[in-house]
Amino acid sequence: MKLAPAFTLLALMGCMQPDPVGPDGSGTGETGVEDMDLLAGATSSTNWPPEDAPTLPTWVTGSTDSILVLNFFDVSGAPLNSSGRLVLYKAGTIPAFQAPESIVVALENSGTQVIPYALLRQMAGSGADSVFFSVRVDIDTVESFLSGFLYSVKLKKFLASPFSGKADYSFNFAKRRFAIHGVADTALLKMGFTAQGKTTLCFYIPGSPFFFKVIPDSILNIGPVPIGDFPVRLLRITATEGQTGRNQLEVYEVKVASFNVDSTHPIPYKVISCGKKIFTSSLKASDSVRVD
Repeated sequence: MKLAPAFTLLALMGCMQPDPVGPDGSGTGETGVEDMDLLAGATSSTNWPPEDAPTLPTWVTGSTDSILVLNFFDVSGAPLNSSGRLVLYKAGTIPAFQAPESIVVALENSGTQVIPYALLRQMAGSGADSVFFSVRVDIDTVESFLSGFLYSVKLKKFLASPFSGKADYSFNFAKRRFAIHGVADTALLKMGFTAQGKTTLCFYIPGSPFFFKVIPDSILNIGPVPIGDFPVRLLRITATEGQTGRNQLEVYEVKVASFNVDSTHPIPYKVISCGKKIFTSSLKASDSVRVD
């Protein structure tokens, strides 16, 4: 089948710019610290859909080889001509400190959307051999979030994507009113840091504009998050001994595990815990998490 791009290459080539969409659009605190790998850490799925945030009977699926192709379907499985936009988020920036760079692509009422090499090369930037990125698809008032794309500019092919090795894998659309909900592990509650007089747990989705500051409690609601499967990370800032004006930044994976209470309670409950440390970095004491 011949794939027709939904618009011309000229329309595709937007400028890389910070995307302010998220819990907070203010502040661009450049720390110099990067989180480049969308594949590191545990994948956390949205598990708590409030009653006013149902998924819609539409979905997106795709294929990745030398280009990215996204296909949209309605409840009957027929192609869905959708108007809206795609936002490609370049990995690297930690959204709790700075909004990520992004490229916005208009959906021109088509059931198939093709992202060609030229746009992927632009996303990678000058001199880069590869690029990690995520894609948010906005249609009307709902969205879908696809994380974990790794594209090799040098080889002109995808090395990883959320569709890799998964036949007929698809993503639903929903309003962003969902959350990751569960019982907090005791060790996780001790990982918070004090900001503006309050002890706070700070979570973020790498390769996205989304970060969340949560007051520690026995039950945690991390969100609102986009519906989907994506890594969630916890960042922790601590004082560095012997280095005036410097703090230490630690980044951990976040794990969400299911447990059954007993045979009389068949519905499992979720436990949110801190996983392995992904990396540490030195941070200026003046650098702080953005206000939300």
